[in-house]
Amino acid sequence: MRKLTVFFAVVVLCNITNASAQNAPVTDCDRLAAHPFDPQRKAPGVSRINANMAIPACETAVSQYPNNARLNYQLGRAYYSTGGNIRGAFEQFTEAAERGYAAAQNALGVLYHQGQGVPRDDARAVVWYRKAAEQGFARAQFALGNMYEIGMGVRRDYTEAAGWYGKAGEQGIKEAGDRLGTMYAEGHLRRDAPVADVQGEWQKLPPNEYACIDQALRNEGVPMALSAEGLGFRARACASNKSYLSQCARSSPGRD
Repeated sequence: MRKLTVFFAVVVLCNITNASAQNAPVTDCDRLAAHPFDPQRKAPGVSRINANMAIPACETAVSQYPNNARLNYQLGRAYYSTGGNIRGAFEQFTEAAERGYAAAQNALGVLYHQGQGVPRDDARAVVWYRKAAEQGFARAQFALGNMYEIGMGVRRDYTEAAGWYGKAGEQGIKEAGDRLGTMYAEGHLRRDAPVADVQGEWQKLPPNEYACIDQALRNEGVPMALSAEGLGFRARACASNKSYLSQCARSSPGRD
């Protein structure tokens, strides 16, 4: 089995309870430290944080609205961006996570897994990833699947890994589809679907997805008789990668 790369970036998105998301108005902290992919953000968000501006703005906002998970989380993000106050980020993420803020729970999982601001503890990382994953936070679902696949902080369980990868893949996380396809290809998951059934599912795919998955499977030497579920996840993963899809679409997908 090829070496796995654990894909754990601190994705500073938010997905928090309505009460804590709505009990503070838009502040300069939102404008300077919200993440652009945060579905609960109250400002457009920034990919790169200007810590010199964001930290004082977020500290002021948190002092004015001390029970607001969104602001705690964004202050944690501002601290983390400097690279020099990981402990402060950990404390703010914890404040938000304990209020049920899924992105902060995911961030704590990352910090525990990487040993940033706290001693490395994969079991604790799994606890926080699970809390976020159970709220539907896609990156945490992927991370939890990865922990199960590799066996870090939890007993290795390919079936459990596949379940979480599936949930993440359905939300557009391309890496989840890639990992699922690889686990099927390497024999970690059952391939008990009859070939005829697989071909039936195969032919239901839209032409562009069919072309993409066909080329991906051929390139990787993966046999056609994968389970229909595996094919579906790989197809969605391919289709989400527009650059690769455009290349695949130019090929003629002969049906074997």
